[in-house]
Amino acid sequence: MAYRSVIAASSPSRIFTRQRHLCIENEEGQGGRIPLEDLAFLIVESRRAPLTSASVDELAGHGAAIIVCGPDHMPTALTLPLSGHSTHTERLRNQIAAPTALKRQLWAFIVRTKIRGQASNLEDGPARIRLQRLISEVRSGDPKNLEAQAAKAYWAVLFNENDGNPFKRQREGNGTNALLNYGYAIIRAAVARSLVGSGLNPAIGIHHSSRSNPFCLADDLLEVFRPLVDRRVHQWVHKNGTDLTMEARQHMVAFLAQPIPYGNEKGPLFHLIEQSTASLAKLLDRAAHPNGKARWERAVTDLVVPHYDDP
Repeated sequence: MAYRSVIAASSPSRIFTRQRHLCIENEEGQGGRIPLEDLAFLIVESRRAPLTSASVDELAGHGAAIIVCGPDHMPTALTLPLSGHSTHTERLRNQIAAPTALKRQLWAFIVRTKIRGQASNLEDGPARIRLQRLISEVRSGDPKNLEAQAAKAYWAVLFNENDGNPFKRQREGNGTNALLNYGYAIIRAAVARSLVGSGLNPAIGIHHSSRSNPFCLADDLLEVFRPLVDRRVHQWVHKNGTDLTMEARQHMVAFLAQPIPYGNEKGPLFHLIEQSTASLAKLLDRAAHPNGKARWERAVTDLVVPHYDDP
């Protein structure tokens, strides 16, 4: 199935469904149609783009998520389909009952993967050497918070060649930070949508546990994909600058179709995310019915993640 993402232009648009198609028309009545079964996301940027509840229902029924953006073009809301998986209730029970030992080993594997990806984004030098060393030092649950230590070394050098001021990673901000945050938000939405499709609840995390965060599990799994976003933003900034333009946003959304290596395969990032959430669901199912003494440290390597070149 050829999944596509749609950005409703900043100019006023009419968005509706007709005959199992999503239709977007501007004020002159011009636009296009996309079969609902081909649609993964509708990204609505216009402040004047009405969408009826019937259309939302049809989009959800076909497994599509809707991302709504604010005036700064940053995603502010996400709707997810709830009719996801045939064994949703059983998967939810398994998710809630997941052993602490499994969750701690999963988090350690996620952190090691993230640091490996960060190291692969850096040129040879002290920061890369430090990250290489930290990979092997991560233990179950990452009790020493080596993830944060790696991030400090990583962000200190990744973007600093682009201007004279040291780059500081911020959850909010303009320029490079806005590009990063937009990219993370798109991938986070894709992960959340895929988790629901795999019968998992994105709010029940394995490490993140904020009571006010409805996407704790999505944020857990997002960590292994962050270095991919960092690399894409780095390449864009080097050639095009740091403004969050329409072209930059389209570039980040198109990343979902970018071929990414994982295991012995290579496929679109969107497909990799689906493989990753499916493998996580299988791990949680296995934990509910362990065959003998479970060795979670080895089992968690079955989680499908991007293949980062050994730094």
